[in-house]
Amino acid sequence: MADEALRIVSAAQEQNIILRLIGALVVRMHCKEFLHLHDAMKRELTDLDFITYRACADRLAPFFASLGYSPDE
Repeated sequence: MADEALRIVSAAQEQNIILRLIGALVVRMHCKEFLHLHDAMKRELTDLDFITYRACADRLAPFFASLGYSPDE
């Protein structure tokens, strides 16, 4: 899942879309000394969480579609 998240952020950067990864995956990636806490809480990574600037928001749907993703409706 981490590889896919980094691929998405990299692809966004190539298209001048500022996209940042947030959420549980980031905690796992940046706070490895606390992985045991995530494991103890039985936290499962089920999705990827991103944030962007409002100025980039209109480009997100076409961007994710170009990567093969579709909206959850």
